Amino acid sequence: LYCAKAQAVAAALAALPELAVMPSPPQTNMMHLFLRGDRARLERAALEIADATGVLLFRSLWPGQIPGFHKLELTVGEATFELPDHEIGQLFADLLARAGHP
Repeated sequence: LYCAKAQAVAAALAALPELAVMPSPPQTNMMHLFLRGDRARLERAALEIADATGVLLFRSLWPGQIPGFHKLELTVGEATFELPDHEIGQLFADLLARAGHP
């Protein structure tokens, strides 16, 4: 069940050009997300979204292996089932927009 949800979330996130999912599709309930952009702006945008929606997308980012990208580990758990896949995709689209991506 968790792996299937992770795969559905990954599919929703795959539509965002400033975000890459690995592995794609996820083989477990965990995946790595690589976000393009300024780390501080992305982290600030995540906090703004958490304040506005009560959904914390991530706590912090790590340097990615690709220059200009930052990495986070996304684990699908019970709380993830409370949000539709498209809404999770929209939250990450909002994150990228707030951080300076169209």
